[in-house]
Amino acid sequence: MKILLLGLNARYTHTNLAIRRLKAAAGDLAEIKLLECSINMDAEEILQKIENADAVGFSCYIWNASLTKALLPILKEKGMRLFIGGPEAAFSPEEYLKTCECVFYGEGENAFPVYLRHLLGEKALCEVPSIYYMEGNGIKKTKPAEPVDMDMFSESYALSDGETNHHRVVYYESSRGCPFRCAYCLSGAEKGLRFRSAKKTIEDMQLYAKMGVKHIKFVDRTFNADRERAKVIWRAVAAMDCESEFHFEIAADLLDEESVEIINSAPKKRIRLEIGVQSTNEKTLQAIDRPCDMAKIARMTKLLSKGNATVHLDLIAGLPYEDRNSFKKSFDETFAFGGSELQLGFLKLLRGSTLYAKAEAFGIVCSKDAPYEVIRTSWVTEEDIEEMKKVEYALGRLYNSGLFRQTTRLMAKHFHSCYEALLAFDAFAGDLHKLGEKAMAEALYAFGKAENIPFMRDILRYDMIKKEKRGYLPDVLEDGAAPEKKKYYAENPDIPGLKKGKRAWHYSRLEKFGLDVRLFAETGEILGKEHYLFFDYINDDIFEVKNMLQYM
Repeated sequence: MKILLLGLNARYTHTNLAIRRLKAAAGDLAEIKLLECSINMDAEEILQKIENADAVGFSCYIWNASLTKALLPILKEKGMRLFIGGPEAAFSPEEYLKTCECVFYGEGENAFPVYLRHLLGEKALCEVPSIYYMEGNGIKKTKPAEPVDMDMFSESYALSDGETNHHRVVYYESSRGCPFRCAYCLSGAEKGLRFRSAKKTIEDMQLYAKMGVKHIKFVDRTFNADRERAKVIWRAVAAMDCESEFHFEIAADLLDEESVEIINSAPKKRIRLEIGVQSTNEKTLQAIDRPCDMAKIARMTKLLSKGNATVHLDLIAGLPYEDRNSFKKSFDETFAFGGSELQLGFLKLLRGSTLYAKAEAFGIVCSKDAPYEVIRTSWVTEEDIEEMKKVEYALGRLYNSGLFRQTTRLMAKHFHSCYEALLAFDAFAGDLHKLGEKAMAEALYAFGKAENIPFMRDILRYDMIKKEKRGYLPDVLEDGAAPEKKKYYAENPDIPGLKKGKRAWHYSRLEKFGLDVRLFAETGEILGKEHYLFFDYINDDIFEVKNMLQYM
């Protein structure tokens, strides 16, 4: 029997941990092949890839539910036996049992081998643990499988074409469960926390580094739930000689100063942290059962932002008791924490979550189909949500992209609100989707002039020049090769760090500013100061040229 495990990923660069873990759990019981496709692929193209399978298993989530539902009846007509797991199917088994033989709930590693024996004719379906199945006109549910020992399973990616994953995101699970019970999330439904040992986790990370994997994302809901274990793993990751980036979802209020020191000691682009703030409204946090120390989250985030880690902050629009003004306050306060990125997400009303059961009481209306995104609540209208989406897009293009980060901060300072600044820019510039980087810079310059934002041109130029490669400016921002610049290059043929025999200005920029742009980037302080900065793109260095008067 040919069995295919199908992963329908949100993007081509993603990988599917679930199907790899099931294949590893199956051992030699059956011939199992893995197939990963993107939800952006045409359904017919996917069907052609699975024509020869006898049985097909799906891993179903909100991002691939629509495509999964489209494929299932076609495959059933072809005579294939179908089975499915994942939270989207597990919390609505009646929908999927119309086409699938069974729906897995909970953990699959210990249940899947038993189901394989059923496919091979050795076990009855009712003997398979952790499934829903049809019996007559009713749905039956079997007892749950034994919980998985997190140290027993093998590292999944090493077992399956590791060399093809170098430039894709590799998902890794080192714990199950979550110490929190957030009403919008499914992880809080799990009882207890289980961890893979720090020793085995570090061995896996060393293997990834040796394989040359670029991006490793831990899917642990709260990686630092065990603070001391997290420190051991962070120390090891920070000390590795590799180019891999490790992504951890953490609770910032569970950090201590030692944790921050370890993280900040790691090389650039080694550690990426995702911190869920969700809201700064205390009544909202109580309603979603998310107790936290917001003052400590702010303090720890600011400390982390001074180091080399990428700090990604999350907010959720559409939560209870959060109206337009409350959300704007949450947005502005979280932006002030100083993270590298701020993601404005919109509530997804997940089946099985506490908030799903309370939706009517809170007046929460979401889309009928996955991903069940919020449309309105008792506190926000559809027009409010539309406004928030404009702010979300502007934030992504200007700040999260890294292209105009200091410009965004200057605008926020001028408007006394990042939210209002982004909304005003969206109204001024028109359809931001049509603007490329150069056109966006020109629009920002015009916006700064219209709003009379001091030093906008200086900060905008700094954003566009401070890059890994030599930045090119639109004409309205370009000062050109002024005589003093030409003289500086002519009289300094051996500029430190630049390639000998090459034209130095191809690998550098020498620019005049009327504002201490580096001070603003570090502290947000505005200090007028005429000076020249030299940008060395070979050594990723910026230094002030203090003797420019002699070249005038």
